[in-house]
Amino acid sequence: SYMDAVGDFVQVVVITDDQGTQKSLMISPEMFREYIKPNLKRVIDVIKAKSDANILMHCDGAILPIIGDLIEIGVNILNPVQTNVKGFDDTKALKEQFGDQITFHGAIDVQHFLPNASPEEVRSEVKKRVADLGESGGYILAPCHNIYDNTPMENIVALFESAT
Repeated sequence: SYMDAVGDFVQVVVITDDQGTQKSLMISPEMFREYIKPNLKRVIDVIKAKSDANILMHCDGAILPIIGDLIEIGVNILNPVQTNVKGFDDTKALKEQFGDQITFHGAIDVQHFLPNASPEEVRSEVKKRVADLGESGGYILAPCHNIYDNTPMENIVALFESAT
């Protein structure tokens, strides 16, 4: 199989399966656990059996009620941390609840914040998110999604310069 051939060389496998909207899960946590979780676990088990790869799960939306389930089935990195959705606005609490079990990726809002903030506000936001999520590792600073074309270049530069 493909994983037999490349497993030793793979460091990260990305799985995409959006489960949330901006306000809630698309289905109940119980339905996720009954219908989605077992199948997702089978996929992750195959990957983990064939490689030492980290599993990066791209799962948009307000998925706080199922983060523990994702950790349980082997997800190592959660993308994105959308700070404008329910349950993800308090990144410090998110880190306290799950930070020793999973790496967070994202947390810089591209829908409302990055296009409209000043460069100084961007630098301040980066410092806040790194302080909240980066304590003792486990955080990859990044935009929570693709940067939109209406984002001022100065804000993009401020984002990445603040990271260093």
